[in-house]
Amino acid sequence: MKIKKSSKYFSIAMYALFVIFISIIFFLFVYRFQGFKSNIDYIKGVLKPFIVAFFMAYILNIMMDWLECSVFTEKRFPKLNFKWRRIISIAITYLIFIIIIVAFFNYILPQIYNSVVNLVYFAPTYLTEATQSVTKFLKNLNIQPEIMSFITDKLNEAGTFLSGKMENIIPFFANIATSTLSIVGNAILGIFISFYMLLDKEKFSGNTKRVLFASLPKRLSANIIKVLRMLDNAVRAFIGAKAIDAAIVGFIFYIVLRLLSAKYAVLLAFILGITNMIPWFGCYLGAIPTTIVLAFQAPGKVW
Repeated sequence: MKIKKSSKYFSIAMYALFVIFISIIFFLFVYRFQGFKSNIDYIKGVLKPFIVAFFMAYILNIMMDWLECSVFTEKRFPKLNFKWRRIISIAITYLIFIIIIVAFFNYILPQIYNSVVNLVYFAPTYLTEATQSVTKFLKNLNIQPEIMSFITDKLNEAGTFLSGKMENIIPFFANIATSTLSIVGNAILGIFISFYMLLDKEKFSGNTKRVLFASLPKRLSANIIKVLRMLDNAVRAFIGAKAIDAAIVGFIFYIVLRLLSAKYAVLLAFILGITNMIPWFGCYLGAIPTTIVLAFQAPGKVW
């Protein structure tokens, strides 16, 4: 007896199996959440060095491409083959990267930490002086005593609130330092893994394309690759331009703050440089805390 195949019933059966499979996964996830969580944490721990390496390779690839295409070109160094030009470009890229990291941890980070500690220590004094200045200014306006008392109370409450928040900054930095130390091992592994990613990036790219075309329809795969290329070009241009812009802005503000003899010049310049990388409103995010700190310690230099 010959059984006729029905695509309709076959589709229904496949949908039913899919629903059953999802239901089983959901059941196991709900009733064995801790087991799932531990497995996910284990997988995250295993993949973390590779994730760090991927992002590190992506960022460093911008500089490596520039060295490879603009400095160590075949025209300038005809005796060097492509592989050696790639190795030299990677070596110089990592050298610059390591110099920046060492300079940051040895010079900039300690000054930022000291500035934060001093700012937290002197915050009550700054807040008291600011409250007194505002109170004196309001008295000159001949405001009614009730309104004056209300404003003064609110300023004192704001000062108490800010003092409490400022005291939590040092533990926050301590937690960041602990977290940073915990990822040092992943960062070291990431450096070695990213080196091989950069060295054979064409091979990695080719294998990724093969997997994509083998898993998805050809047209969809081509569109995905096209979109990813456009996104890659936009992100690379953004990161490169913003990094240079942030460095210039931070350096200029550091010089200006030093000329003004302002305290916490490194901290404020660092905040201004980092926030300047945020599109549209990043400059305002950096300017607001900088202006507040300067207003507290030296109002005349702000106005």
